[in-house]
Amino acid sequence: MKTLIIFLAALLVIGSSVCPGQPAEQLSARQEETAISRAGFSSPEPKLPAAESLQRQNTIPVLMYHHLTDNPVLDGDLCPGVFEEQLEFLAREGYQTITPDYLYRFIRGEKQPEQPKVLITFDDGYESFYNKAVPLLEKYDFEATLFIYTDRIKDREGYLSASDLQELARRGISVQSHGVTHTPLTEISENHPPEDSEQKIKAELGKSKELLENITGSPVNHFAFPYGSFNSEIILSAREAGYDLLFIADERETQAPFIVPRIPIQRDMDKENFRDIFR
Repeated sequence: MKTLIIFLAALLVIGSSVCPGQPAEQLSARQEETAISRAGFSSPEPKLPAAESLQRQNTIPVLMYHHLTDNPVLDGDLCPGVFEEQLEFLAREGYQTITPDYLYRFIRGEKQPEQPKVLITFDDGYESFYNKAVPLLEKYDFEATLFIYTDRIKDREGYLSASDLQELARRGISVQSHGVTHTPLTEISENHPPEDSEQKIKAELGKSKELLENITGSPVNHFAFPYGSFNSEIILSAREAGYDLLFIADERETQAPFIVPRIPIQRDMDKENFRDIFR
Protein backbone atom coordinates (compact mmCIF):
# COMPACT_ATOMS: atom_id res chain seq x y z
CA MET A 1 0.00 0.00 0.00
CA LYS A 2 1.30 3.43 -0.85
CA THR A 3 2.51 5.45 2.11
CA LEU A 4 0.13 8.26 3.02
CA ILE A 5 1.91 11.38 4.24
CA ILE A 6 0.76 14.44 6.06
CA PHE A 7 0.61 16.97 3.26
CA LEU A 8 -1.78 19.73 4.20
CA ALA A 9 -3.61 20.91 7.33
CA ALA A 10 -5.91 23.48 5.78
CA LEU A 11 -9.68 23.33 5.48
CA LEU A 12 -11.93 22.12 2.69
CA VAL A 13 -14.58 24.76 2.10
CA ILE A 14 -17.69 23.05 0.79
CA GLY A 15 -20.38 25.56 -0.01
CA SER A 16 -22.55 24.41 -2.91
CA SER A 17 -25.18 21.74 -3.38
CA VAL A 18 -23.93 18.30 -4.25
CA CYS A 19 -27.11 16.70 -5.53
CA PRO A 20 -30.50 18.07 -6.62
CA GLY A 21 -32.69 18.54 -3.57
CA GLN A 22 -29.94 17.67 -1.09
CA PRO A 23 -27.93 20.05 1.12
CA ALA A 24 -24.19 20.29 0.67
CA GLU A 25 -22.10 17.95 2.78
CA GLN A 26 -20.60 19.94 5.65
CA LEU A 27 -17.44 18.62 7.29
CA SER A 28 -16.42 19.63 10.76
CA ALA A 29 -13.03 21.29 11.18
CA ARG A 30 -11.66 18.09 12.71
CA GLN A 31 -13.03 15.96 9.85
CA GLU A 32 -11.58 18.31 7.27
CA GLU A 33 -8.16 18.36 8.87
CA THR A 34 -8.17 14.59 9.28
CA ALA A 35 -9.28 13.94 5.70
CA ILE A 36 -6.57 16.14 4.22
CA SER A 37 -3.73 15.08 6.50
CA ARG A 38 -4.47 11.35 6.14
CA ALA A 39 -5.04 11.46 2.40
CA GLY A 40 -2.24 13.59 1.05
CA PHE A 41 -0.22 12.95 -2.08
CA SER A 42 1.15 9.43 -2.28
CA SER A 43 4.90 8.94 -2.06
CA PRO A 44 7.32 10.09 -3.29
CA GLU A 45 6.71 13.34 -1.45
CA PRO A 46 5.60 16.24 -3.68
CA LYS A 47 8.30 18.70 -4.60
CA LEU A 48 6.29 21.82 -3.83
CA PRO A 49 4.81 23.30 -0.64
CA ALA A 50 1.04 23.01 -0.25
CA ALA A 51 0.24 26.61 -1.11
CA GLU A 52 2.17 26.49 -4.38
CA SER A 53 0.61 23.13 -5.34
CA LEU A 54 -2.84 24.60 -4.81
CA GLN A 55 -1.94 27.72 -6.76
CA ARG A 56 -0.83 25.52 -9.65
CA GLN A 57 -4.11 23.59 -9.58
CA ASN A 58 -6.04 26.84 -9.87
CA THR A 59 -4.14 28.01 -12.96
CA ILE A 60 -5.50 25.27 -15.25
CA PRO A 61 -9.25 25.38 -16.00
CA VAL A 62 -11.03 22.01 -15.83
CA LEU A 63 -14.21 21.93 -17.91
CA MET A 64 -17.07 19.49 -17.23
CA TYR A 65 -19.39 18.41 -20.05
CA HIS A 66 -22.03 15.70 -20.22
CA HIS A 67 -24.07 15.22 -23.39
CA LEU A 68 -24.02 16.71 -26.90
CA THR A 69 -27.40 16.78 -28.62
CA ASP A 70 -29.23 18.77 -31.27
CA ASN A 71 -32.19 19.05 -28.88
CA PRO A 72 -30.81 20.16 -25.51
CA VAL A 73 -33.27 19.77 -22.64
CA LEU A 74 -31.28 19.15 -19.47
CA ASP A 75 -28.79 21.65 -18.04
CA GLY A 76 -25.89 19.39 -19.02
CA ASP A 77 -27.03 19.11 -22.65
CA LEU A 78 -25.13 21.13 -25.24
CA CYS A 79 -25.49 21.63 -29.00
CA PRO A 80 -22.55 20.20 -30.98
CA GLY A 81 -22.23 23.54 -32.79
CA VAL A 82 -21.79 25.37 -29.49
CA PHE A 83 -19.18 22.84 -28.42
CA GLU A 84 -17.27 23.40 -31.65
CA GLU A 85 -17.39 27.17 -31.15
CA GLN A 86 -15.81 26.65 -27.74
CA LEU A 87 -13.09 24.40 -29.15
CA GLU A 88 -12.41 26.90 -31.90
CA PHE A 89 -12.00 29.65 -29.29
CA LEU A 90 -9.56 27.53 -27.29
CA ALA A 91 -7.52 26.73 -30.41
CA ARG A 92 -7.47 30.38 -31.47
CA GLU A 93 -6.27 31.43 -28.01
CA GLY A 94 -3.43 28.91 -28.13
CA TYR A 95 -4.68 26.46 -25.50
CA GLN A 96 -3.42 22.90 -25.36
CA THR A 97 -5.50 20.16 -23.76
CA ILE A 98 -4.04 17.90 -21.09
CA THR A 99 -4.87 14.66 -19.29
CA PRO A 100 -5.46 14.18 -15.55
CA ASP A 101 -2.05 12.51 -15.37
CA TYR A 102 -0.46 15.71 -16.68
CA LEU A 103 -2.45 17.81 -14.19
CA TYR A 104 -1.33 15.56 -11.34
CA ARG A 105 2.34 15.93 -12.32
CA PHE A 106 1.91 19.67 -12.77
CA ILE A 107 0.35 20.10 -9.33
CA ARG A 108 3.26 18.13 -7.85
CA GLY A 109 5.76 20.45 -9.53
CA GLU A 110 6.94 17.91 -12.12
CA LYS A 111 5.63 19.78 -15.20
CA GLN A 112 5.95 23.36 -16.37
CA PRO A 113 3.64 24.24 -19.28
CA GLU A 114 5.02 26.43 -22.03
CA GLN A 115 1.58 27.58 -23.21
CA PRO A 116 -1.95 27.78 -21.73
CA LYS A 117 -3.50 24.45 -20.75
CA VAL A 118 -7.06 23.24 -20.26
CA LEU A 119 -8.50 19.89 -19.17
CA ILE A 120 -11.72 18.85 -20.95
CA THR A 121 -13.83 16.21 -19.18
CA PHE A 122 -17.07 14.44 -20.08
CA ASP A 123 -19.14 12.57 -17.49
CA ASP A 124 -21.41 9.52 -17.50
CA GLY A 125 -20.72 7.76 -20.81
CA TYR A 126 -23.22 9.06 -23.35
CA GLU A 127 -22.81 7.70 -26.87
CA SER A 128 -22.74 11.32 -28.08
CA PHE A 129 -19.22 11.58 -26.69
CA TYR A 130 -18.08 8.99 -29.23
CA ASN A 131 -20.25 10.14 -32.14
CA LYS A 132 -20.25 13.91 -31.73
CA ALA A 133 -17.57 15.10 -29.31
CA VAL A 134 -14.59 13.00 -30.38
CA PRO A 135 -14.71 13.95 -34.09
CA LEU A 136 -14.72 17.63 -33.08
CA LEU A 137 -11.93 17.13 -30.58
CA GLU A 138 -9.84 15.40 -33.22
CA LYS A 139 -10.57 18.19 -35.71
CA TYR A 140 -8.79 20.61 -33.37
CA ASP A 141 -6.18 18.09 -32.21
CA PHE A 142 -7.53 18.17 -28.65
CA GLU A 143 -7.57 15.51 -25.94
CA ALA A 144 -10.38 14.79 -23.47
CA THR A 145 -11.06 12.66 -20.44
CA LEU A 146 -14.15 10.47 -20.00
CA PHE A 147 -15.46 9.72 -16.51
CA ILE A 148 -17.84 6.79 -16.87
CA TYR A 149 -19.80 4.76 -14.34
CA THR A 150 -19.55 1.12 -15.24
CA ASP A 151 -23.22 0.15 -14.94
CA ARG A 152 -23.65 2.17 -18.14
CA ILE A 153 -21.44 -0.24 -20.10
CA LYS A 154 -24.32 -2.40 -21.31
CA ASP A 155 -24.12 -2.12 -25.10
CA ARG A 156 -27.48 -0.38 -24.86
CA GLU A 157 -28.77 2.40 -27.03
CA GLY A 158 -27.57 5.86 -26.13
CA TYR A 159 -24.57 4.84 -24.04
CA LEU A 160 -21.03 3.64 -24.65
CA SER A 161 -20.17 -0.04 -24.88
CA ALA A 162 -16.98 -1.83 -23.87
CA SER A 163 -15.86 -1.91 -27.49
CA ASP A 164 -16.46 1.85 -27.74
CA LEU A 165 -14.23 2.40 -24.71
CA GLN A 166 -11.50 0.25 -26.21
CA GLU A 167 -11.62 2.27 -29.41
CA LEU A 168 -11.62 5.56 -27.49
CA ALA A 169 -8.56 4.47 -25.51
CA ARG A 170 -6.78 3.57 -28.76
CA ARG A 171 -7.58 7.07 -30.03
CA GLY A 172 -5.95 8.71 -27.03
CA ILE A 173 -8.97 9.35 -24.79
CA SER A 174 -8.26 9.02 -21.07
CA VAL A 175 -10.99 6.78 -19.61
CA GLN A 176 -11.38 7.23 -15.84
CA SER A 177 -13.84 6.17 -13.14
CA HIS A 178 -17.14 7.71 -12.11
CA GLY A 179 -18.10 4.77 -9.89
CA VAL A 180 -20.27 1.74 -10.59
CA THR A 181 -23.85 2.92 -10.12
CA HIS A 182 -23.57 6.74 -10.13
CA THR A 183 -25.01 6.79 -6.61
CA PRO A 184 -23.79 9.71 -4.46
CA LEU A 185 -21.25 8.08 -2.15
CA THR A 186 -22.48 10.08 0.85
CA GLU A 187 -25.95 8.63 0.24
CA ILE A 188 -24.48 5.15 0.60
CA SER A 189 -22.80 6.05 3.88
CA GLU A 190 -25.97 7.67 5.23
CA ASN A 191 -28.40 4.90 4.26
CA HIS A 192 -26.48 1.78 5.31
CA PRO A 193 -24.86 0.50 8.50
CA PRO A 194 -21.17 1.49 8.77
CA GLU A 195 -19.75 -1.91 7.81
CA ASP A 196 -22.10 -2.29 4.83
CA SER A 197 -21.54 1.27 3.62
CA GLU A 198 -17.77 0.88 3.82
CA GLN A 199 -17.88 -2.23 1.65
CA LYS A 200 -20.30 -0.66 -0.84
CA ILE A 201 -18.16 2.46 -1.19
CA LYS A 202 -15.03 0.38 -1.65
CA ALA A 203 -16.86 -1.59 -4.36
CA GLU A 204 -17.89 1.63 -6.14
CA LEU A 205 -14.28 2.75 -6.10
CA GLY A 206 -12.46 -0.52 -6.67
CA LYS A 207 -14.70 -2.51 -9.01
CA SER A 208 -15.12 0.37 -11.44
CA LYS A 209 -11.37 0.92 -11.54
CA GLU A 210 -10.67 -2.77 -12.12
CA LEU A 211 -13.27 -3.17 -14.86
CA LEU A 212 -12.19 -0.07 -16.78
CA GLU A 213 -8.54 -1.08 -16.59
CA ASN A 214 -9.43 -4.52 -17.93
CA ILE A 215 -11.45 -3.03 -20.80
CA THR A 216 -9.02 -0.31 -21.88
CA GLY A 217 -5.70 -1.86 -20.89
CA SER A 218 -4.71 1.48 -19.37
CA PRO A 219 -4.35 2.67 -15.76
CA VAL A 220 -7.36 4.26 -14.09
CA ASN A 221 -5.82 6.66 -11.59
CA HIS A 222 -8.51 9.34 -11.22
CA PHE A 223 -12.08 9.47 -9.93
CA ALA A 224 -14.98 11.89 -10.38
CA PHE A 225 -17.40 11.86 -7.44
CA PRO A 226 -21.00 11.25 -8.60
CA TYR A 227 -22.83 14.55 -8.02
CA GLY A 228 -19.61 15.87 -6.45
CA SER A 229 -20.67 14.23 -3.18
CA PHE A 230 -18.05 13.15 -0.61
CA ASN A 231 -17.00 13.30 3.01
CA SER A 232 -13.76 12.79 4.94
CA GLU A 233 -13.91 9.00 5.02
CA ILE A 234 -14.79 8.80 1.33
CA ILE A 235 -11.74 10.92 0.52
CA LEU A 236 -9.55 8.50 2.45
CA SER A 237 -11.18 5.43 0.83
CA ALA A 238 -10.65 6.88 -2.65
CA ARG A 239 -7.00 7.62 -1.96
CA GLU A 240 -6.49 4.14 -0.52
CA ALA A 241 -8.13 2.65 -3.63
CA GLY A 242 -5.29 4.11 -5.67
CA TYR A 243 -6.79 7.31 -7.09
CA ASP A 244 -4.44 10.28 -7.49
CA LEU A 245 -6.89 13.09 -8.28
CA LEU A 246 -10.50 13.35 -7.11
CA PHE A 247 -12.74 15.54 -9.28
CA ILE A 248 -15.85 17.31 -8.04
CA ALA A 249 -18.79 18.65 -10.04
CA ASP A 250 -18.60 22.38 -9.36
CA GLU A 251 -16.24 25.25 -8.58
CA ARG A 252 -16.44 25.14 -4.80
CA GLU A 253 -13.32 26.39 -3.10
CA THR A 254 -10.90 23.74 -1.89
CA GLN A 255 -7.56 23.83 -0.10
CA ALA A 256 -6.60 20.27 -1.08
CA PRO A 257 -4.61 20.07 -4.33
CA PHE A 258 -5.71 16.48 -5.03
CA ILE A 259 -9.42 17.47 -4.95
CA VAL A 260 -10.04 19.20 -8.28
CA PRO A 261 -12.94 21.62 -8.91
CA ARG A 262 -14.54 21.66 -12.35
CA ILE A 263 -16.45 24.28 -14.29
CA PRO A 264 -19.84 22.94 -15.50
CA ILE A 265 -20.45 23.84 -19.15
CA GLN A 266 -24.23 24.01 -19.52
CA ARG A 267 -26.72 24.89 -22.22
CA ASP A 268 -27.43 28.35 -20.80
CA MET A 269 -23.76 29.44 -20.90
CA ASP A 270 -23.27 32.03 -23.63
CA LYS A 271 -20.07 32.86 -25.52
CA GLU A 272 -19.02 35.67 -23.20
CA ASN A 273 -19.51 33.59 -20.08
CA PHE A 274 -17.41 30.81 -21.60
CA ARG A 275 -14.64 33.21 -22.60
CA ASP A 276 -14.67 34.80 -19.15
CA ILE A 277 -13.39 31.49 -17.76
CA PHE A 278 -10.07 32.11 -19.47
CA ARG A 279 -9.61 35.79 -18.60
